[in-house]
Amino acid sequence: MKCITPGKEKFHLLTSSIDLCETTANDHSDVEKVRTMVEAKVARAESRCNRQGYNTIEFIVLAAFAPASIHFYSEVAWNAEAEAAHREPKTSASAETTGCLSLDFDGDMDNLLSKYKQVFIEMPAKAAGTTFKAFTIACMASTNTTSFASFDNVLNRKENADKSFKQQLQMPSLIASHVYRNPQPIYDTMAHATEETLIVYSYREETSRLISAIKQVLSTICKRAETESGAVSGAVWIAPGECQVQEWKLLESIRKKQGEIGLGITQHLTCKTYEVIKDNNPNLVFVHYRKASQLQKLLAKHHCPVVTSEVRVNTAAAKEKNTNISIVLEGRSNNGTLVSLNDWLDAKRQLLALNFDLRKDASCQATTKDIQYELLRCPDETLQISGRSYEGHKIQFPSRP
Repeated sequence: MKCITPGKEKFHLLTSSIDLCETTANDHSDVEKVRTMVEAKVARAESRCNRQGYNTIEFIVLAAFAPASIHFYSEVAWNAEAEAAHREPKTSASAETTGCLSLDFDGDMDNLLSKYKQVFIEMPAKAAGTTFKAFTIACMASTNTTSFASFDNVLNRKENADKSFKQQLQMPSLIASHVYRNPQPIYDTMAHATEETLIVYSYREETSRLISAIKQVLSTICKRAETESGAVSGAVWIAPGECQVQEWKLLESIRKKQGEIGLGITQHLTCKTYEVIKDNNPNLVFVHYRKASQLQKLLAKHHCPVVTSEVRVNTAAAKEKNTNISIVLEGRSNNGTLVSLNDWLDAKRQLLALNFDLRKDASCQATTKDIQYELLRCPDETLQISGRSYEGHKIQFPSRP
């Protein structure tokens, strides 16, 4: 017995093979037995479905009953259907506010991907973007629709998107791109999305993302110094397997929002972004970046079944070396002291945004926190926040209770 999600226009009468079908129902006592058993079965099903937040249920048809029993049961089912049709629709609070999606095969996200044929994957820096892009290149290569993969982060430059559009007749069904400081590509994909478009935003909490970005920027600085065989402007010292960075150089990189440091969600998820979402109601899903591998398996199923699991790896992690990065501290009591970059970040973590004014231009952070709150409550950390569900129901925008 299964529940039907709200909005189904008709009840389904499901044939079930159960032992109760052996009764012949040739006399009144048998009919009464059938009546009792059927009503108990329906009551249990209805109770379970109501607990799950559904407003209809599938009833069991005892197909092997004698004609009298079949007539009786049809009457029971018909009356139950008519009664349910006049009830107020029931939806649970979680169904109204979360839009949680399963990443299992034949689950919610799988169903969405079967319905919405054009998929955009957008993300800030350090939110599984490199692996999403590598997967997309391999995926679209298998279908010979690689034009939009010819330019890295193609959505950020209109001229590159124009060139990609003209390059081939057939367009890729999957496009993945980091979004830079200017969130216009996010606005554009939402405003121009068709009824068959699904937009996926790979999400990472900003402080966690910032910590990872700082490590990436420092790693790049050390690699550059290694290439130049020595110190860089007195700020970096290189030895085999070791890189020492003066604290002032680290602080300067953060203050200037160098590289990936400045490509965060506070630039993307603003009041204007949420206005665009509410004005256009795109089919929009937030997925936690650590669920990238699970999502890619579903994407492969619908867009490139020949792509193997070996392609779907975290390529960004493979690029990073295990160089030991240390910070040479400044200040009256610490001058010249060496600490690991990880220890420095652990000590400074909570005050980074405040000290460097990193969220100066942020807006509607309460809304972002509401979305994050709901996202992390989802078992598979995947949340649809706008558009239509697979069954066609309008998704309610998340708000914290």
